[in-house]
Amino acid sequence: MRNTHPIAYLLILPFYLFLFFFILLPIGINLFLSFTDYDLIQWKYVGLKNYRYLFQDSHFHISLRNTTLYAVFTVGFSMVLGLGAALLLKGNPPGIRVYRVSFYIPYIASMVAASMIWLWIYDPLDGIANKILNLFGIPSKQWLYDSRYALSCIIVMSVWKVLGYNMIVFLTGLQAIPSYL
Repeated sequence: MRNTHPIAYLLILPFYLFLFFFILLPIGINLFLSFTDYDLIQWKYVGLKNYRYLFQDSHFHISLRNTTLYAVFTVGFSMVLGLGAALLLKGNPPGIRVYRVSFYIPYIASMVAASMIWLWIYDPLDGIANKILNLFGIPSKQWLYDSRYALSCIIVMSVWKVLGYNMIVFLTGLQAIPSYL
């Protein structure tokens, strides 16, 4: 068995302090408060009343469904498309760096900038998405204002945003595989 130097424990102490004070303690406090009726002055234990109220609320079920759909489709599409892009860009054809950078730029762009770009794309009057539809004689859509399209639009933006990161991760893994395999 290897002896661990006492200084090692001192070096990892900041991590564990951070973990406790900024992750575990807030989770514990929120879990405790979820069983109370709390108004910043006093609290009263209410048991599972808050959870019963939550699960009876129709808006909660809609939010849960939307969150599940968002997570499943965003992760699924971004992984599949990231792997596809990595497979396409695995070789070393001319200009490959330009393609790799163009896939990665959305990931390093701020979410505010990406959101503004997609707000412009989905704009009901002057958006590129509606202009393309109009070229084919399809009437314009209220992309972000219509509940039939809004979630899909957000999923498309999120996949576009993380596609470059997933591509780089897969590309790194693919390039680490020896060519004789």
